[in-house]
Amino acid sequence: MRTLFISLTLIFAAFLLALSTLTADAMEPDKEKHFIVSAACGAGTGAIAAAEDGLTVKSGSIAFAVALLPGLGKEIADRETTGFDWHDMKYNALGAALGVTLAKTGYVVFFGKNSIGLSGRF
Repeated sequence: MRTLFISLTLIFAAFLLALSTLTADAMEPDKEKHFIVSAACGAGTGAIAAAEDGLTVKSGSIAFAVALLPGLGKEIADRETTGFDWHDMKYNALGAALGVTLAKTGYVVFFGKNSIGLSGRF
């Protein structure tokens, strides 16, 4: 029960942080792609870490850092054309945090054509 409370608190905090970063200049169409790809990477690396040691703070931190690498690589590559975008990195971090948190708790997020859902052990 405590894990559920902590997980839902983290998810809610990530949601509030995402809302607080929504500004007119920051809401370009690619932000949701950064969030979704990083969430998938976070869930994958978090699941691997959870299978190894139950996803401790140390392995969860490593999973989070590894989940950020694709987004960081893209932003480094973008320096030459559009420039490094810290708003994209915020969405990468939010997605990675959500993915690792969901991996820890065993929840699964699914995306439908007109909906987003969450399933798992409630």
